[in-house]
Amino acid sequence: MEILTFRVERYDPAGNRLAPVPVELGGMQWSGSRISGQISDGDEVEVRGQWRGGNLRADTVINLSTGAHVQGRSGWQELTESISPDGRKRIRRGFVIVLAAIVTVIVVVITVFVLLVRHADSTFDRERDDQLKNWCLNIRDAGMKLPHECDGVI
Repeated sequence: MEILTFRVERYDPAGNRLAPVPVELGGMQWSGSRISGQISDGDEVEVRGQWRGGNLRADTVINLSTGAHVQGRSGWQELTESISPDGRKRIRRGFVIVLAAIVTVIVVVITVFVLLVRHADSTFDRERDDQLKNWCLNIRDAGMKLPHECDGVI
C-alpha cells in the first residue's frame, strides 16, 4: 500500500490562516507507483474524499496550479482495465464452468451417498429376514410351537 500524506493549509477571505487539514491519498502497490499525477509544495489543490479518524481520505486531488488530477489506484482497478473484453468473457466463461463443475461434483457425492445408504438398508433388511427365517426353522425343527413372529416366514 502506497500512501501519500500531506496537509492542506486553508485561509479565510481576510487572509487569516485556518487549521490545516491532514490528507491521505492511498493506492495499492504491486509494482511501481499506484498514485498517478503530481503535487508540489505550494500548489493550490481541491481535495475530494471522506473524513476518517481525523484525516481526509482523498479519492481524488485536483491540482489547480497545474490542472493535474492525482488519484490513488488499486491494483484491482489496473487489473480490470488491463484485461481485454475478450479476456473478461473468457474469465466469466471459466467461472461458469468451474461453478458448474463444483455443482456437478456436489450432486454426484450426494447421489453416491444416497445409493450407499439405500444399499446398506436393503442389505440389512435381507440379513434380518434371513435370520428370522433361520430362527423359525430352528424352532420348528426342535418340535416347538411356532410364535406369531414366524407367521408367513416359512
